[in-house]
Amino acid sequence: KWGPATTRALQRALGTPVDGIISNQLRNNVTTALYGNTVRFGRGGSPMVRALQRKVGAKVDGYLGPETVRKLQRYLGTPVDGVISRPSSLMVKEMQRRLNNGSF
Repeated sequence: KWGPATTRALQRALGTPVDGIISNQLRNNVTTALYGNTVRFGRGGSPMVRALQRKVGAKVDGYLGPETVRKLQRYLGTPVDGVISRPSSLMVKEMQRRLNNGSF
């Protein structure tokens, strides 16, 4: 599951402020698939999402959506469908594995 702990690990890996929250997001099928009050809805996008988008080659707009998820899935070598499956996702598991072993 992608919740606050995964978000904190991703923020650390990407060198952005670490608070476990993905800020200023639009409500969509990706942001509503995350767990534990990880997302704050609003406008403006997130610095962490911008850094993630640069890393995976997605359009840099700060919003976590299907295009960013597809690019992340390609980056991680998991099936590409633009969806974060619930309750568990192969993409999230692979991202967590790489974050935990320092290879993200």
